[in-house]
Amino acid sequence: MPTVLDRIHQSLCAQRCNEEIFKGKVAISHLIEALTPRLALQEHNYDRLEFLGDAFLKLLGRAFVFADGIEGPYHQSCDAFSRIIVNESLQRRCMDHKLHDFMMLQSFSYGAWVPPNFVNPKGGRATTELVNGRRGEGYLPSPKAYHTKFPISPKTRADLVEAAMGAGVMTNGIDGALHVARCLNITPYPIHSLGDTADMYHQKTSETIREKKLDTKIDSQVLKKLKGFLGYTFRSPHIALRVTHPSANFEGMLLSVKVSSTIRAA
Repeated sequence: MPTVLDRIHQSLCAQRCNEEIFKGKVAISHLIEALTPRLALQEHNYDRLEFLGDAFLKLLGRAFVFADGIEGPYHQSCDAFSRIIVNESLQRRCMDHKLHDFMMLQSFSYGAWVPPNFVNPKGGRATTELVNGRRGEGYLPSPKAYHTKFPISPKTRADLVEAAMGAGVMTNGIDGALHVARCLNITPYPIHSLGDTADMYHQKTSETIREKKLDTKIDSQVLKKLKGFLGYTFRSPHIALRVTHPSANFEGMLLSVKVSSTIRAA
């Protein structure tokens, strides 16, 4: 019975998190895992989802910076990318949306388990309590249930955000992760698909490309030979030289090999 009730508590906590933050679009089973840090000593934790979410975050960050910062020098692109992915930013997103309220920090021990809101005959407090406030009356882990020997670190809060995006990937692939990213305001403005970043790039650069004839900067014979070698036709020929030669810089449009490798804007 304690095990069953503990699982019910986890499900209710994840369901409430899902409804209040993620609009009910993340699978509860994955969200339970994403909300469980290592220090809870549960049979599952967010390690694998955090690993997956970290990979997605880097993809999203590079694609966004590539499309949004077309005229800045390379170091500005690196700075913008860092501002999206650094733990300080992720921790701030976690705190802004109160995601840490739903972390499942209480380890389960059959012998020491007490039902939520149950008055301990020895006078001790229950592991959870009713709370009032902006979220209304509800069922949240009590601060008394936290492991005092293991305070929640900024890194743990940042990992929680990445794990939530990993849960989004497992729920609905890239679209699911993008939904989580939008709910947590990971990028300065929302991205609904990675294709949006390519469209954003072409929209911002098309006029400059035409005015400065950037697509003619690469020799036509060289481009033809490159297309034959790669078996690929470049939609934007000016990117071809930048991809194959990192020193190229067309009229201030410094496009990084690292950044351009993340989306197929060429």
